[in-house]
Amino acid sequence: MRFHPMIHRLLKGFSTAEFVVVMGLLATMAAVFVMTTKNLHIDASILTRMPSLMPLDMPLGQEKEPATLHHTPQQPFTPETNSSSSSSGMSIPSDTSCIALPTIDRDGGITPAVNVTAHVEALGSESTVGYRGPRVDVHASISTDNGATWRPLFALKAIRGGESDVVSNISGGGRMLLTLEGRYGWSYQKKVTTGEGDSHILVLTAGDSIPAAILSTPSKPFLQSILTSNGHIAGEEGDIIILAELDDPAAGDFQDAVLRIRFEKQECLPPEPIL
Repeated sequence: MRFHPMIHRLLKGFSTAEFVVVMGLLATMAAVFVMTTKNLHIDASILTRMPSLMPLDMPLGQEKEPATLHHTPQQPFTPETNSSSSSSGMSIPSDTSCIALPTIDRDGGITPAVNVTAHVEALGSESTVGYRGPRVDVHASISTDNGATWRPLFALKAIRGGESDVVSNISGGGRMLLTLEGRYGWSYQKKVTTGEGDSHILVLTAGDSIPAAILSTPSKPFLQSILTSNGHIAGEEGDIIILAELDDPAAGDFQDAVLRIRFEKQECLPPEPIL
């Protein structure tokens, strides 16, 4: 048996018995090293091919994208006679018997008589801090139980116009409220809510007259689209228009936020699929 010269010099001083012992130890260490490396390799292979982490047909080293739950919301309604509505919206069925006409109390609370689904559409927002100041982001939220609980509308997005949301399974007899809140950093924060008799927010229906302050100030196209030439609200039967003025209502143009709501009877909707 031939050894490296350095190893030969180290082993030269050992007796035969000592030489056998040393060689045995070296052989044992080598075997342990090989088996350990092999086991680690197998364990790593098993871990990288666990079904919960990576499919068996995916090459090692290629990551799997996390699972995502997809929810496709219903599209907003689009009254057929209103050409200013978004073309991507969903039209309410032509059967007018499916349109639910709620009761609107003197404080602006909205109460449907039967179980309904509410189609809410943001027509636009023009709100600033003072005259020609920085733009104010206005967010909307809704309550279907007279303010006991609230949920944000439009996926927490600020109103720009064209946003839509659908609120299903609203119980008949429940009082619905809406809140519109405008914010600009920490320096500006104002909120108005329907159902509280607040003059900063109006709840109107087709044919209702509008405040003179709105007619005396230039209106943005999104507000003009729902106004008639003689100063009334235009729209389809069942349309509810929300006009908000975050500052002085006596001199305001009520276009800090404009929403349109229509109720559809729950009984007219197809049943939800059972998963």
